[in-house]
Amino acid sequence: MKTHRSYFVPNILKEEKYKNKERVQEKGIHSMLAVPVSLPRFSLRDVDTEGALQIYYREEDKIFTPLEVRLQRCFRGGSVMSLLEDGLWIFIN
Repeated sequence: MKTHRSYFVPNILKEEKYKNKERVQEKGIHSMLAVPVSLPRFSLRDVDTEGALQIYYREEDKIFTPLEVRLQRCFRGGSVMSLLEDGLWIFIN
């Protein structure tokens, strides 16, 4: 997430950068989408929060849909705040 770019992993077991392969194999997880998230501080005393939203899928060798790609752009582009302010919640299962 150092690059602040989304990271698509169609097959975690084949991804050399992913370290906890045993754990995801136990859970039956095969694919992942990681999206950088940056939330501005709420007051002058707070600090900005940066991290990643990781979405895991059971599907192996997943081909990410155009909707999933667009969703990650919304999260990456700061649209998360406007989505939350409008009371819209997105649950991805």
